[in-house]
Amino acid sequence: KLTRSGEFKWAFQTGGAADGLVSGMGADRDGNCFIGGMFKATARFGKQSLTSAGDNDFFIAKLGAGGKPQWAVSAGGPGIDYGLGVAVDDAGNALLTGETTGSIKLAGHQFKAIGKRDLYAAKFSGDGRLMWAWQAGGKLNSLSYAAGCGPRGLNVIAGAFSGDIGIAKKTIVSRGSNDIIVVGLRD
Repeated sequence: KLTRSGEFKWAFQTGGAADGLVSGMGADRDGNCFIGGMFKATARFGKQSLTSAGDNDFFIAKLGAGGKPQWAVSAGGPGIDYGLGVAVDDAGNALLTGETTGSIKLAGHQFKAIGKRDLYAAKFSGDGRLMWAWQAGGKLNSLSYAAGCGPRGLNVIAGAFSGDIGIAKKTIVSRGSNDIIVVGLRD
């Protein structure tokens, strides 16, 4: 973390013996930082250690305003599962989006495989509890890269899909190899 004038305040490093990366982050009005990404094998967040269920698993973690890890949650299955976009709403809740390749369980919520790769969104309270989770997919690939939070419980994710995708009991068919998709979800 740097001050507005660019002076160093703190840094946080985590990882394990295998690959890991942060691909999204957001901050709340109190200066807490939420990071999301993926890791292999194990990753350590302070005293908490996460272990992947397969190749790559996704994670979301909260760092306090001083950089100290508060909590971390991960999920995945035997394939590659990504955490890609993170956004934080005005209440200090964090939205994570990405993609899964197969069935996974996230904090008691089951994602069943729909296609080759499926997109998801999951919202976490400031203390790390899963508030809700949502998934969509089609026969081929459905990917979500970006997340945003707006007023009155609006959450937005964006990405791409190929073939078709089922959303809100409707099937949308791609016009090319990959089409853009933007989905609004309410808390």
